[in-house]
Amino acid sequence: MRIAVFGSHPFERPILERANANAAHGYDLRFFEPRLTRETARLASGFDVVCSVVDDPLDAGTLAALSDAGVRLIALRSAGADHADLDAAGRVGLTVVRVPGPAAWQEGLLTPEALTNIVETTMADIRAFELGEPLANEVRSATARRPAASDAAIDRTLSESFPASDAPPWTGSHAGGPVRGREGG
Repeated sequence: MRIAVFGSHPFERPILERANANAAHGYDLRFFEPRLTRETARLASGFDVVCSVVDDPLDAGTLAALSDAGVRLIALRSAGADHADLDAAGRVGLTVVRVPGPAAWQEGLLTPEALTNIVETTMADIRAFELGEPLANEVRSATARRPAASDAAIDRTLSESFPASDAPPWTGSHAGGPVRGREGG
């Protein structure tokens, strides 16, 4: 299976690649730095799966473009799904899975190990989808919501969990400052 990973950051790539290799999936992972939008959805042409983040606006237009590009599964690297129009996803034949439970974020425990768990859970759902098995983390209704933890709390946890040189770019603990498109930081 070919997987387009949108909104990817350098700190995530080794974790995704390691999970792919450790589970012997052999998926073709391609990393795209831009966020997934209606305009960037064309980059997913020929991919079976799109892996996106909570800041990607998965509205009806973006989802239709993904479906037209041949995408069949959207794997969210987030616990919440309120940024995805799940009704529109269903109408265009897309399946959406998410990371179960926001406990690590709410408890302020987002560590490298927690990030690895998020990635492994995502890869397991992709594998189940490939094999036609039941999906443990599929979301179908618009009632799925984003974790209650604030972005500032998540950023604070990440900045404490990663050395400044390895910090995820949205923490403000890296040379580039706050992430583009986000207020504050």
